[in-house]
Amino acid sequence: MKVIGLDLDGTLAQFTGYKGHEVVGDPYINTKHFLQYLKKEGWTTCIWTCRSTETAERWVHKHRFKHLIDYVNDSPYPSQSAKLTFDVYLGDEAVRYNGNFFEILDKLEKPRHWGSDNIPGKHE
Repeated sequence: MKVIGLDLDGTLAQFTGYKGHEVVGDPYINTKHFLQYLKKEGWTTCIWTCRSTETAERWVHKHRFKHLIDYVNDSPYPSQSAKLTFDVYLGDEAVRYNGNFFEILDKLEKPRHWGSDNIPGKHE
């Protein structure tokens, strides 16, 4: 079995800033083709997002991806923690650890959409 975890915002769906917990962008133009390819190649596809499972599932249904997504905020691999297990994880904010923390510091200092100032309550 090959299992891929896929982020939603900024990876499968366009992200132009936080607009509410139920507002998810439209799929990128090649999202459907990418998911079709993964399924054709035998991948088990899992959306792994900070969005609620219900919000992510609504997005999947709205865009008719139900046959292309196997799990939402879940994985077929057993886990005894909140951290799910995948063979590969694809996300727009992932920073790969290369064995040297100091070499990745520049990547950590780069602005990220989850740190944006348009999130309500961030400075309260």
